[in-house]
Amino acid sequence: TDALDELLAHCQREGVQARRVAVDYAAHSPQIERVQAQAANGFAGVSPLPGAVPFYSTVTGGKLDTGELDSGYWYRNMRRTVRFHDAIRAALADGYDVFVEVSPHPVQLAGIQDAIEAAEADAAVVPTLRRRDGGRDRLMLSLAQAHTHGVRIDWDAVLPGARRTDLPTYAFQHERYWLEAGAPAGDVRAAGLDATDHPFLGAAVELPDAGGHLLTGMLSLRAQPWLADHAVLGTVLLPGTAFVELAAHAAAETGCDLVEELTLHAPLILPEEGGVALQVLVGAQDDSGRRPLGVHSRVGAGSWVRNATGVLTTGATPSGTDLRSWPPADARPVDLDGFYDRLADLGLSYGPVFQGLRAAWRGHDAVYAELAVTDEARTDTFGLHPALLDAALHALGAGGLVPAADGPLLPFAWSRVTLHGTGAAALRVRLSPAGGDTVRLEAADGTGRPVVSVESLTLRPVSAEQLRTNARDSLFTVEWAPLAAQADGHTTVVRAYDDISALLAAPATETGVRAYADAVVVPCPVGSGTEAERVRDVLRKVLGLVQWWLSEDRVARLVLVTRGAVATGDGPGTGDGPEAGAGQEAGADPDAGGPATADPVQAAVWGLIRSAQSENPDRIVLIDADAHPEVESADDGDGSTDVERIAATVVPRLLAFEEPQAALRGDTLLLPRLTRTAAEAPSATVDFGPGPVLLTGASGALGGLVARHLVAEHGVRRLLLMSRRGSAAEGAAELHAELTAAGAEVRWAACDVADRDALAEALSGTPVTAVVHTA
Repeated sequence: TDALDELLAHCQREGVQARRVAVDYAAHSPQIERVQAQAANGFAGVSPLPGAVPFYSTVTGGKLDTGELDSGYWYRNMRRTVRFHDAIRAALADGYDVFVEVSPHPVQLAGIQDAIEAAEADAAVVPTLRRRDGGRDRLMLSLAQAHTHGVRIDWDAVLPGARRTDLPTYAFQHERYWLEAGAPAGDVRAAGLDATDHPFLGAAVELPDAGGHLLTGMLSLRAQPWLADHAVLGTVLLPGTAFVELAAHAAAETGCDLVEELTLHAPLILPEEGGVALQVLVGAQDDSGRRPLGVHSRVGAGSWVRNATGVLTTGATPSGTDLRSWPPADARPVDLDGFYDRLADLGLSYGPVFQGLRAAWRGHDAVYAELAVTDEARTDTFGLHPALLDAALHALGAGGLVPAADGPLLPFAWSRVTLHGTGAAALRVRLSPAGGDTVRLEAADGTGRPVVSVESLTLRPVSAEQLRTNARDSLFTVEWAPLAAQADGHTTVVRAYDDISALLAAPATETGVRAYADAVVVPCPVGSGTEAERVRDVLRKVLGLVQWWLSEDRVARLVLVTRGAVATGDGPGTGDGPEAGAGQEAGADPDAGGPATADPVQAAVWGLIRSAQSENPDRIVLIDADAHPEVESADDGDGSTDVERIAATVVPRLLAFEEPQAALRGDTLLLPRLTRTAAEAPSATVDFGPGPVLLTGASGALGGLVARHLVAEHGVRRLLLMSRRGSAAEGAAELHAELTAAGAEVRWAACDVADRDALAEALSGTPVTAVVHTA
């Protein structure tokens, strides 16, 4: 040890970092021989036995029967050279390829790695804990490292109650897993309102004379993204428990402590874009102390929808159920494996925030459940988080307290709801029958202190048809909206060419290959000959242009100007074709500014280019200009009369706002926007003629639905079902039998509709009277 003191002093003088190990003897050296007798006595009580786990000895350097680990072995372990390297190589030779150092701080990782590299083996080494990093997170990280190296992990033991989540498979199947920050609220006091701290209700005002109160707010998937985790039959709904929270908050604001009754009339559907205006109206108090309650909502400037009505009053009584002893002794655990997957099969798609059911038990007269909300949900200042109360209803199905249904069951009527405590992040719940088709609910926090009690709750089934007819789940249509905003002062370099041939002949420095240019503008040709010949001629030229443009990594964007390719619905002349009257929709009044149809030749170009845009984003821009008579009658048919004007005034605006498609009508620039259609009465049955009706893509899921619809709703009695595999496709025989049983004459044809010759052969001798494409 004196020599070690001397060495440490030398290192200190030389600036070398050195640390003294608290050991005053040299292991694995002759010094150990001094304690041989003492070691023999100390190990005398060791009785080795053969083990089931392979044991590799650093004394022998190989595999060893643990029955040989007697006192003599442990003395040799202290005295002899450590053959750690040999032991690792022996394990590698026997096929072991993952090494875990179980220790509070890894010291052997480097030695193991050296042995692996020396043996040129394909193996990995991971630690367990580290100095000053010995908690659960460190151990989980090490476990994850082992997992990535192929070690099979018992995840049920590590993360009880967790489930696997499929990740998106490719770029066009996005699903966001992270909650986004909600939109900030403004100061409502400037509008004469009182601000509230409720996540759904941002303002409140006391109504004059009547003695009522109005609470208002906005709901949206942007401001409250966690609501997207509550979908019923593919539609995002505000959970019924949220109406209970709104009613309870309104009761507290107006001096009441009991929601005497609450009936839900219409679900509140949350749109994918935009928000929903929300109003909670509390009426004046009557002689008995009761106040009427109404909850209404509307989207945009649409009509108001009454979602719920109820009565608020006073006289709540504390919950009488003691939930401090948990779980109850007479309750049997319920297996929840795959529970939320089964709910999804019924149409109840719950995301992480709403998967709050942690455990469930079934007693002789009740169902018990343990609930919790996610960390993200705990930041909301609800009296009782809707996701937490909603999870209590999940236990009804898990415990078998409600009968199995063909579809989802949703809350319909609540009676005598009392909120005893606020801010709970976890609940213990007891659910029991309350007579008829109702249940009683009592909940407490983790200490058994009462949180909420519901004297009775009624649930009712809901169908997809009910949601569709509920007001807002309508179809979508494309509307052309004016671009009112102006671009900023950024300078845009745009080059215009008279036709495609001029662009193809231009030097590379002009077309954005080597010199910077923001955009290159060229008009779309109109072609010549018959309509079919024009379509083929124009598409061939445009396809060649696009392939040439995309063949090199150009900085500039290609802007193609078409004429009358899209019908924007803004009056006659916007989509006239080459023939007189071709631009008007059948039955439209040309003098009334009715909707216009598109030139099929130019429309075909839009179909081609939009496919190219999908495959090559931010490379091509489409602009559809008015179909001027002088353009249609031009000898060269290139539509180049005002391309320079479009290049100078329109293209910079589109590039500034990153818009890939636009229509220019006069001086107005229109952009396509997806909007919901207005609700319409069912259309009359379409006359498809005597048939047969040709249905393409018939063996697909959509094809089968359409085929059934044609027979059941439109009375089609002769069908020619076409798909690539025809009657050999999976499910074709079953569909054939079903349609035949419904009275239809069905024939299958195996054909690729894109193959002109094969299609002609399949249709030979078959005078179809209508065609429905689902391919």
